[in-house]
Amino acid sequence: MLNGVDAEELVVCTVGHSTRPLETFLTLLKSNDIRLVLDVRTVPRSRHNPQFNLDSLPDSLATVDIHYMHMSHLGGLRKTHADSPNIGWHNLSFRGYADYMQTPEFEHGVKQVAELA
Repeated sequence: MLNGVDAEELVVCTVGHSTRPLETFLTLLKSNDIRLVLDVRTVPRSRHNPQFNLDSLPDSLATVDIHYMHMSHLGGLRKTHADSPNIGWHNLSFRGYADYMQTPEFEHGVKQVAELA
């Protein structure tokens, strides 16, 4: 139960922009009744897909009545810890993110997503 709502009723979808054209991305969101995009990228820009940059994506989403919120504290590009318990991850980027997922900051971000849902 979260804020009086059964957790089974909460719906959070994930999508990556990939190399999709902006119109295809917007159509995908609208066809799935998405009303809010939480951008969890630590660095919300793409040299190869500038249509998804922070300086343009929120305005594009607004044209189809979708809200935008940047939540970089859920994003990647995290450093590993010397005493990391996540040694099963041989890729240091994955290990760094696994380490970060065990922090109070990450937990707070996950709770924010649940409250928004």
